[in-house]
Amino acid sequence: MFGLILVISATLTLSNPAGVSLEHYSVLNFEQMVVEEAPTRAKLVTTFMSPIELPQPFPVTGTTEYLSPTTEIQSDNPDIIAQAQALVSGAHTQFEAVTVVHNWVMGHISYMSGFPSDAVTVYTVRVARCAGYSNLMAALLRATGIPSRVVNGCLAPYNWYVGPGGGWHTWVEVLFPESGWMAYEPQQPMFDTFHLYGFSKCEQDNTSVIVEDYSLWHLGHHLYLPYYVQ
Repeated sequence: MFGLILVISATLTLSNPAGVSLEHYSVLNFEQMVVEEAPTRAKLVTTFMSPIELPQPFPVTGTTEYLSPTTEIQSDNPDIIAQAQALVSGAHTQFEAVTVVHNWVMGHISYMSGFPSDAVTVYTVRVARCAGYSNLMAALLRATGIPSRVVNGCLAPYNWYVGPGGGWHTWVEVLFPESGWMAYEPQQPMFDTFHLYGFSKCEQDNTSVIVEDYSLWHLGHHLYLPYYVQ
């Protein structure tokens, strides 16, 4: 279906005295697997797989789900539509169209708090927090007929400016109708293994999120990168 050039895996331990509950989560390029579970802690392995390209044609046909505008994802706004159509005018595959939208959001929006997070506001002021990045990317994609959704989760305290208990976060998933969902991080070129799905105790004072180790495979070569939180 597509060639893999990069595989990254991390092992994380999450704990909270009030209890920890997590679930298995999987999309085309990311998997979260719970490998140990106790009443107050859980260990999980997250894996990110970087695809070369999915060959599915653009425009997308055969689905009407996850295309409707919402109060936060205003894919019917004229400015959003015009920008989206201009971005994907040269795309021949859905993967190309998503990539150009993703790159535009990364390159034109700066991280800043204090503004509404709806897509139109973010497009106008060009600053946002994670929810604003995600809403704008989803709006641009939906305006071109590409199904997308915004996902709520948690970030582990590695490579991200969050506390020891993690930080609430949102990202985007894109539906490739013939293959499935693929996760995208609107603020960075790649998704990573420090995204956690379904962790309700995120960012609490008595929560601990520890990255135990981190491994990378590239073109068949394995590099082990141990990482310990003191």
